[in-house]
Amino acid sequence: MPYVITYRTAGPWGSGALSDLAAETIDGSLYSIDQRVAALEGSPPVAVSIDDFDVANGLMTVVMTDASTRGPFALPVVSMRWKGAYVAGTTYLVNDVFTDSGRMFLVRVSHVAPATFDPSLFSGSGFVYTEMLERLPQTYDINAWIPDVGSYDARIMFQHVAARDYSILPLFENSVAFLRMAVSVSPLTYNIYRNQELIGMLDFAVGTNMEPGGTGQFGEFVPVSSPGEKIFMLRGDRLVFEGPQLLDPSAAGLSLTIAGLIEGSAVV
Repeated sequence: MPYVITYRTAGPWGSGALSDLAAETIDGSLYSIDQRVAALEGSPPVAVSIDDFDVANGLMTVVMTDASTRGPFALPVVSMRWKGAYVAGTTYLVNDVFTDSGRMFLVRVSHVAPATFDPSLFSGSGFVYTEMLERLPQTYDINAWIPDVGSYDARIMFQHVAARDYSILPLFENSVAFLRMAVSVSPLTYNIYRNQELIGMLDFAVGTNMEPGGTGQFGEFVPVSSPGEKIFMLRGDRLVFEGPQLLDPSAAGLSLTIAGLIEGSAVV
């Protein structure tokens, strides 16, 4: 027969014995507690947890492992409205979507569109727009290999016709040119044209920008444009390299890459 817990005083547990307890009674109460704790340790109750989710008609019901359920709960639905191109004076509401200059924006704060679109417009509630598709320009690098550079004296040695609109990075950034055999007698200067307009030069000076441990030499691009100014090329424009006036018979094997970006491109 299991022991019961006997209390000495009165309380929520009852009136109690209201007298000192005998040692056997105290031990019996402690033993009863120990037995109950041991039973829980040996066979703990199985916790009720989530077993599954049922979603139908915009409602979600949580099914528990004991077959009970919670819900159904209404699921929030984001409703977006396509508004087309940005128009000043339009009343834009939260979650409206529009485009500007080939970029797509989501309205986060309802407002009346100002005369000039500002993608960084800020209000007391935070930024008004979020760009949905970030426009990342694609590279448009131009490569050329001219093995016999000694045969070009003030003549066109390379010409590229643009297949699409692109731009050359400011100051010919990331562009590179290399001679397999460096100049040793006289410097070489190649003029670079956009159609008939001079846009820069490519210089190889004797003893400069030498290949470490080798016989080659890197060239230096000298732009005509101002710092920070891209050189825009339209479809059909020609990028022309003109050979130098003076030749160095020791120079050979010119390879070059002009770094450019496709204008208005977007990578998603």
